[in-house]
Amino acid sequence: MDNTQLLLSAAIVITTIIIVFVGIQLIAVLRTIRKLIIKTDDILDENDNISLKSKKVNKKKLGTIFSILNKISSFSSPHEKSKRYFIKESKSS
Repeated sequence: MDNTQLLLSAAIVITTIIIVFVGIQLIAVLRTIRKLIIKTDDILDENDNISLKSKKVNKKKLGTIFSILNKISSFSSPHEKSKRYFIKESKSS
């Protein structure tokens, strides 16, 4: 073998080893990213479930508040139930 053939074969072997090493590292990084995405997805799903439950509770609370307000308004005096207009009419007599 000539010196050039020896140098070329050594360079090919070294680059092959480096490419294999980088490939293994890339696979490891992609696996950890996949696990991280799965964990964050689970956390976000739990938060969505919690927020849906709190929204249901808030709707129930709002419903009771509105029913109480409606009962209070039904007990109010009839003077307050008069029609209200956007433009006030002038009294001319």
